[in-house]
Amino acid sequence: MVVANNLNYSEVGKKLGVSKNRISIWCQGLAGTRWASLIKKNQQKRNITLNSEIGILRKFDIDNNRAKLCAGIMYGCEGSKYPSSNGVAFTNSDSNLVAAFISLMRKAFRLDETKWRVHLLIHSNQNYSQMVSYWSRLLKVQKSQFIKPTITVPLGKKHRNEYKGTCSLRYNSCVLQLKLIGIFEAFMRKSMSLEGGQNGYAQVR
Repeated sequence: MVVANNLNYSEVGKKLGVSKNRISIWCQGLAGTRWASLIKKNQQKRNITLNSEIGILRKFDIDNNRAKLCAGIMYGCEGSKYPSSNGVAFTNSDSNLVAAFISLMRKAFRLDETKWRVHLLIHSNQNYSQMVSYWSRLLKVQKSQFIKPTITVPLGKKHRNEYKGTCSLRYNSCVLQLKLIGIFEAFMRKSMSLEGGQNGYAQVR
């Protein structure tokens, strides 16, 4: 038996030979205990930090140019690059991130909505029809524009209930892809110049 008084998750984990994350999971929902109090206090601290800078967005209107900038930055981080691909392809398992990207694209550019294609990578234990319905509603893309999925067998015992698969959002336009990459590279050069950094941005293809 391990006496856990005044010990944090890491210390208890070392005594039991398990990770602190596992201890955290075991201690969830223990009302009236020191752990419950610590969990609540830590969550409050995280919330304060999470909300500490959002005031900058109150007067930040996302017009056409800002939408282009944000979309370009996001694409430079998560999108496919030329010449390995010759069209827009933005892939992520974070549904909010994918939804934000397509919203920015619609604000920034004149698009042909029929050219969107959605490819899902899901696990064999997920219901494909339900996943299509979820992503279709979220992205406002017709189900008929979803292409054949990739289905994999999940490894290990870990299971995320909130996992909705990995979504690859595609738009067949090399010109649009190059515009996004160009915005991203220009942003990188501008950012590096703020502290007197190198004038050239090393382009990785």
